[in-house]
Amino acid sequence: MKIERRLPRLTAKHGREAIQLFDKALTDYFSKSHLKTPQAHTQFIRYLYAEVAICLRHTPNFGVKFGPRAPDVVQIVSDMIALFHSHPEEYEALKIAYGAYLLAVSSNEAFTDIFSETYMASQFKVSHAQHFTPPDLSTLCAKLTMVGNKTYEDQQAEIDEFKSKGNSPFDMYFPVYSVGDICAGAGALHLGTLRALHQKYPDQVRYHSLMLNDLDEECSLMALIQHVMPLWYCEDVRSFHSLNVYRGDAITERSEEHTSELQSRLHLVCRLLLEK
Repeated sequence: MKIERRLPRLTAKHGREAIQLFDKALTDYFSKSHLKTPQAHTQFIRYLYAEVAICLRHTPNFGVKFGPRAPDVVQIVSDMIALFHSHPEEYEALKIAYGAYLLAVSSNEAFTDIFSETYMASQFKVSHAQHFTPPDLSTLCAKLTMVGNKTYEDQQAEIDEFKSKGNSPFDMYFPVYSVGDICAGAGALHLGTLRALHQKYPDQVRYHSLMLNDLDEECSLMALIQHVMPLWYCEDVRSFHSLNVYRGDAITERSEEHTSELQSRLHLVCRLLLEK
């Protein structure tokens, strides 16, 4: 049975309902999994990552490089085939949860943080001692940094003038802003920044270079997924300039002065570069 037949039709105005539907589908998958809930969640995230990794290799305008700390996509696909044969009901529930996640992405504003909310609502914050920044707070922090920010306002005025003459904003050049988070979790703060930019200065999203790191593999994969999926499933989304996702210990694998040791090839999960 196709996923679409098991999910209601929702539009962009039903964003909250779509997230609740995803949470319900994920819970149903957990109940049918032969694994304990934390391991089942890891399996779901790895499945999503494999889908993203395969699609990225065939996405135009992106230069893509996967590093040594990226999971083996071939192994993940093999595990999914084995799951299909050994636990078909569980596999079907996983596919339904996957479809519900895509629906949640496409039914909400671009760069909406979906995983942090569902992740923190589960038992993971107890078993993993993890606490993520609430999506509303991350968006508020981003907006506060933009209030009265003359750099953004001046650049937007230049872009608007350039566009009024029939030119494309993609032909303009501005310095690229580098934004980093060495304890990114599911990417909440970066997503809040991109979401606020997309709401007020959408043309300026492409002038941001993002660096995300987390010690936990599952978190680094969630951050990657949440930054890439809106580019495909949300309407009128501008891509960021580049995205670098790492997995490493922000305390022991970097110096006090800078993060260059952390941002090495050995720690790389995935690097994306927008190619004009």
